[in-house]
Amino acid sequence: MLSPADLQAVREGLDARARELEDEIEAKRAADEPGSDAVADQKDQAERSTEALTRDAEVERDRGELLEIAQARQRLAEGSYGICLACGEPIDPRRLLVQPTALRCIACQASAEVRAPGA
Repeated sequence: MLSPADLQAVREGLDARARELEDEIEAKRAADEPGSDAVADQKDQAERSTEALTRDAEVERDRGELLEIAQARQRLAEGSYGICLACGEPIDPRRLLVQPTALRCIACQASAEVRAPGA
């Protein structure tokens, strides 16, 4: 299990990452605001459309990570943080320090990935 100091480090890391993601989302939203370009050719419009689609995908990814952070914070508050959702055993503290939103121990995560490749 994680020590109280490690748990505090995890909380601080989750908070810092959440702030980074929120800033990134805000910056991407600002980039989507219409500019003052008078006339753009089709190539420019296609490039802007592609860039907007890429930003939308990045925002969705960031929102997904924010959800994982919120869930990790909830587990911390409930006292269930660091317990594998699949087998109920403690997750190796080294894994949690590297991947603080981890839901499963290494063995259960590997099994989950074999069952659902790409997930």
